[in-house]
Amino acid sequence: MKTVQWGSLNSDEQKAVLARPAMEDSLSLTKTVSDIIFDVRSEGDIALLRYTKRFDQLQGDNICLGEADIKQASARLNDEIKTAITVAYQQIVKFHKAQIQDTITVETMPGVVCEMHTQ
Repeated sequence: MKTVQWGSLNSDEQKAVLARPAMEDSLSLTKTVSDIIFDVRSEGDIALLRYTKRFDQLQGDNICLGEADIKQASARLNDEIKTAITVAYQQIVKFHKAQIQDTITVETMPGVVCEMHTQ
């Protein structure tokens, strides 16, 4: 991982740091991702297992980690990374909770009110 001292960069350097690498074949990538999503939706855990073997080189047929595996993996992370993961998780949860609306009310035409209640 490359560390950048933002304040020491000039405007052009900051733009370069924020630039995303060009996607040479974004159409192909989009199709690949769409195919994976379709497979997982239609085949469930069978597709997850297949892709986990393909991308993560999983050995065996168990995609579930035991308590000991989780603790061992966690022990390999430093506190800075654990904090970053926790902060990211909290931000994602907060953002998506804000999207939940208890009631949606729409007047579709004068005098006709439609409501949707969640939960």
